[in-house]
Amino acid sequence: RPGKRASLLRRRRKPDHPLVSRRRVLVLPATAALALALPAVAAEAPTLRANPLFVGKLGQVVLSGTSPRPSVTLEAKECDSSFFRIVGATRSVDGTWSFQAGVFATTAFRARSGRAVSRQVVVRKRAVVDLVQRAGTRIFVANVHGGSPYLLRRRIRLERHTDDGWVLVAQAKLRRHPIFGRVIANFRVVRRGLVLRAVVTQAVARPCLAAGVSPIVRS
Repeated sequence: RPGKRASLLRRRRKPDHPLVSRRRVLVLPATAALALALPAVAAEAPTLRANPLFVGKLGQVVLSGTSPRPSVTLEAKECDSSFFRIVGATRSVDGTWSFQAGVFATTAFRARSGRAVSRQVVVRKRAVVDLVQRAGTRIFVANVHGGSPYLLRRRIRLERHTDDGWVLVAQAKLRRHPIFGRVIANFRVVRRGLVLRAVVTQAVARPCLAAGVSPIVRS
């Protein structure tokens, strides 16, 4: 009978097991504790900014930020490296800190205070290019300072200015210079009166350098 069947179903229904009930109660505090811990960890992490984000021949960058702890360690990972290394340490004063670092190639920096680590900031190193005429000749020498080993055997462009903008004159492979860290390429320009420049494009410079352009010279 319908009435009797409903009565039997009510009798068979068992209360929740006490362990199950307790587990439901314990889940909520654990979740709440995790939610509170995440902002706390973020609050303990130092901050980091860099000025400038592109560096030239001097290759100097000022790193600065804030830290809840007095001791701050600076770490760097160059473009051709797979890990961070310590490059210096400083102390925060009234919660702020500053550190000057050298940049020889495009580098990711981060600040560490205790176990907390800041976000990464990438500082890019420009290819420093100049173009000079060899005395008494029609040879123009393109120099890239600090370009070795990143640009060795890569191509540099010689361009001239026209009414329609800059156009390609020639390309040449960069080779080693006796001065450590420098690579060079030679161009012969017979025609006089041209407005010239040497260019390392972004496609050639990456991943360790940013594009660079020489000052303008006249043939």
